[in-house]
Amino acid sequence: MLFRSVLVTASAFAILLPPVYQSSGTILIESQQISTDIIASSVTGFASERIEVIKQRVMTRENLLRIIKKYNLFPSEKEKRVTSELIDDVKKRITIKMLSTHQRQAGRRGGTATIAFDIMFEDRHAELAFGVTSELVTLFLSENIKSRVERATETTKFLSQEAQRLKSTLEKMEGLVAAYKKDHA
Repeated sequence: MLFRSVLVTASAFAILLPPVYQSSGTILIESQQISTDIIASSVTGFASERIEVIKQRVMTRENLLRIIKKYNLFPSEKEKRVTSELIDDVKKRITIKMLSTHQRQAGRRGGTATIAFDIMFEDRHAELAFGVTSELVTLFLSENIKSRVERATETTKFLSQEAQRLKSTLEKMEGLVAAYKKDHA
């Protein structure tokens, strides 16, 4: 009897609850060649740190407000709730989960590392769940490209400065060698 009443209650509860749809997007990051010594110890940590930085840049108040407005996520609640409550609600419905770190040997010099993570969003409307997830994936990819370009620019600038410094050092050494040869011919 108890089992039957629990079953009936659970069934009624499941039928009466509105459905919740979850849309997810998987992002696969395949990094460039890395030394096998580095792969084992730091790729997972580096990837999760990088994903966390990108997450912080994507999950800003400005971006989340834009998504709320674009997809009209809370049509009846906008006037009743404070903006920060709406943003907190959206954040609760977003899940970002690391999936795996796969390391492959690629010859003697090094290997490659593959990192994947899921971005998920839940909503009572399947179209909204898909749209918001798609928007978040696009933001993550854009932010990743932006940060890679920034890093490449900084690296290029540093290498140019180092090349210039080494060139001036070399010119000074050549001058000293020429002066030594002239004095001790």
